[in-house]
Amino acid sequence: MAKLTSLQLDALGESGNIAMGAAATTLSQILGEKVRITAPKLTYTTITEVRKNRPIPCVLVNVSYKEGLQGTNVFILSDQDAAKIANIMMGRSIDELPETLDELYLSAISEAMNQMMGSSATAMSEMYGRRIDITPPMLEYVDLKKPDAAIADFEESEEVIQVAFEFTVGTIISSTMLQLLPTDFAAALVEEMLGGLEAGENEAEEKRDAPGQETLLPPLEEEAPPVDKTAEETVPPVEEEAERVMPAAKTAPVLEKAAEETSDESIQIDWLRDVTVNITGVLGRCRMTLAELMSVEAGSVVELDTKEDDDVDILANGKLVARGQIVLYNEQLGIKITEIVSPWPKYRNRNK
Repeated sequence: MAKLTSLQLDALGESGNIAMGAAATTLSQILGEKVRITAPKLTYTTITEVRKNRPIPCVLVNVSYKEGLQGTNVFILSDQDAAKIANIMMGRSIDELPETLDELYLSAISEAMNQMMGSSATAMSEMYGRRIDITPPMLEYVDLKKPDAAIADFEESEEVIQVAFEFTVGTIISSTMLQLLPTDFAAALVEEMLGGLEAGENEAEEKRDAPGQETLLPPLEEEAPPVDKTAEETVPPVEEEAERVMPAAKTAPVLEKAAEETSDESIQIDWLRDVTVNITGVLGRCRMTLAELMSVEAGSVVELDTKEDDDVDILANGKLVARGQIVLYNEQLGIKITEIVSPWPKYRNRNK
């Protein structure tokens, strides 16, 4: 199979960046520590090279898709990083690391990876524009320096795409996590992504070129007919004036209808439904001097102007559209909308 082009690799990297960004947010909530995952580095490699470069005990996380996509990929996490994550989850000391991971440790890291990959699948659903779901991740604890330690169903000489993520957890972990993608699955991901973008552009062009928009302001075809010179001599002046006025009166409803259809109360919101907006939940604000800002460090508390029982603002592209309350939904923070800010309501239910 032909290798992916640089443009295709960039698209695949962006997909991984978005998906793992969502996973990092979830892990941060689980651990109560700031988690940072850098932009991925993609390379072609083989399973033999992976084993050679990481001859250490590792936790393999096999992720298979059951809806929206077809394929499997593998994440590789060192046993020491996995043990530290599990210790934080179980309230144990970070320094007390076991020589090998037992069932309790594997169960803890399995729960963390399950939630992380679930968030990743949700992010991919938004990116691909359809539901994407995964099976519960399957964990394997293997020592890659042993030649008989298999990595999923990959052949030793099989060429795969390796995605390397540098990630940190507070000051506790600074390491590298690998993702291995079969080349055919990676190609399918890129084709789906780039195909979806092209389809969206084509759909937008079709909407712009769709017939029917010209009818909003129809040309006035029924203008006053020219005056027949022979009629001027036989028709009385009053009747001639009536003949000139009546056609203009017939066009009045057309003008009124056009004005109604182009008024602010009748905006064709359907034409804009595919436009993407950024939704922001604002917990609060404060003002401080530059000196105060420069003195802020890890552990500092910044006091906001929002009280404990106040609703938070919801902004769409920086514009206030609603207010709500912070809630926990599916193990993630969300905002329960309690108020829609006017004048938004007059458009939101129109043209359904």
